[in-house]
Amino acid sequence: MLIEEFLLLESPEKYDFKDEGANKLYSSLENNIEKYLLYKSSGCIGSKYFPEMDLFIREDKRIFGIMDTDCDTSSLVKEIYHKLWKTAIDDKENSAISGEYGETMTSFQGLLNIFVEDKIETKLQEEYRKTYFPTKSNNVTKMYILHLYYSWNDFLKTCSSFAAVDLFAKSVHQIGNFIPVPRWFNVNRAHHDSWDLTLTKIREWYFESDEAEKDKILGTLLCSKTSVISECRKWLQWCAGEDQSSHGWNKFIEVNYLQAFVNPDDMKPIMFCENHSWDSELSGDQVVQICDTCNELIEKRGLQMIKMLKGMK
Repeated sequence: MLIEEFLLLESPEKYDFKDEGANKLYSSLENNIEKYLLYKSSGCIGSKYFPEMDLFIREDKRIFGIMDTDCDTSSLVKEIYHKLWKTAIDDKENSAISGEYGETMTSFQGLLNIFVEDKIETKLQEEYRKTYFPTKSNNVTKMYILHLYYSWNDFLKTCSSFAAVDLFAKSVHQIGNFIPVPRWFNVNRAHHDSWDLTLTKIREWYFESDEAEKDKILGTLLCSKTSVISECRKWLQWCAGEDQSSHGWNKFIEVNYLQAFVNPDDMKPIMFCENHSWDSELSGDQVVQICDTCNELIEKRGLQMIKMLKGMK
């Protein structure tokens, strides 16, 4: 889809970028969780660990044509990046933003894993999982959820009865949840793939004056990957411009169209659920709350971004 066609959609802020390049069998599906799982299953073909799952996936014609790249770096999304972040991309040597690397700000998979384990899975299924889908932590995984999807008739119905979770399976890949980032930023942030927690660390960085402590903050955010920390530091410094004090935080929010994700009174990040912190363990009920909050904030940011795009020549 061309950006001109995208902007002519009735509600482009609600467009599901998983539909880019997909066939009609896929794009016509109405269940958001099903569309998400099929999108994820397309990347599991050739799994040597679960050959029976590989057979199911290969024979599912609905996944044919689903893009090989992630939604947040599709051709259409890159074109949007190059318009909304043109100044940063034109100065990519200093900003570390090339427009080629994007981030899904808050991901769905980790939340879905917790949700299924805490709210959906039966005791018998849990015993089966620990026997046939073992992990070091004994937690639910993507492959196990795909197994439930292909083998349990009521799985989708049970999951989708939680409206906020079902909707987030779609809004996770809407424009309001995408942002261009330095290379490898998204890979090394995977352990805390929730944008409220990411913003909390970025805000700490802007309010810290000691350079060594600032690097420690980025090290926590990015799993201490030195090269990634360096690129992220360039990005944050560029966003702040000449004002490298705590006021740079406000500039970062402005440059990245993130006003919907902060409280207007104190400019602190809006936390997605009660007691959400870097070290907290989530319950299924908290996942529902996070999905509900994200759905609202993603739509608000998406509307802002669409308004900006339509105002450009």
